[in-house]
Amino acid sequence: MPPATNTAAAPARTAFLSAYGTLQLRSSSCIAKPGNLAGEILLPGVYCLDAVAKAGTLTLSGPSNAEWIFLVDGALTGTNFSVVMAGGGQACNVYWVPSGGVP
Repeated sequence: MPPATNTAAAPARTAFLSAYGTLQLRSSSCIAKPGNLAGEILLPGVYCLDAVAKAGTLTLSGPSNAEWIFLVDGALTGTNFSVVMAGGGQACNVYWVPSGGVP
């Protein structure tokens, strides 16, 4: 928790927690994608992932205004894991929402 005297950190923390909560509410419309995601090509959408360590290359393909939301049931971990954007997709429109820690 940020110090009470940090006027920038306190509202940023509140905004982060609000955005995180909003993303978690998207779980009712998610597509289950178990495993490590290696070799997958995913279109824009909301995906539910298990806590299996992610490895290999994941390709996200869609237009520049597309969004990908990954709801992770547990910690988000990766080993030699990379994400490639295709079709104009932007990395700033990719959201990782773990329910556990992020090592």
